Amino acid sequence: MTPVAQGSFDVQDEIVANFFTGIEENNLNFNVFPNPCTTNLIIKHTLNGQISYTIHSATAEYVSGGRLSIDGIIDVADLAAGFYTIQLQDGQTISSQIFTKN
Repeated sequence: MTPVAQGSFDVQDEIVANFFTGIEENNLNFNVFPNPCTTNLIIKHTLNGQISYTIHSATAEYVSGGRLSIDGIIDVADLAAGFYTIQLQDGQTISSQIFTKN
């Protein structure tokens, strides 16, 4: 992969994320920050209804999941440092992004 600035990812990283999940994805409009994170990951989105999320490690191991709260804050303090994929689903559409936990 081509090196990129810390906290940013290129298209090749998104392809790797798809490989991890094995799911063809659509583009949901969501952002994760801060990236890298330490204790909380904040999700900003424009989706309606119940949003569920799953977090997978770089080895595709499921590590966390649930319903996204209204404030969009996910506690990631217990995750080990590394790269993770977060996947959002609104019942019809699935999308994912990669984030870094310090």
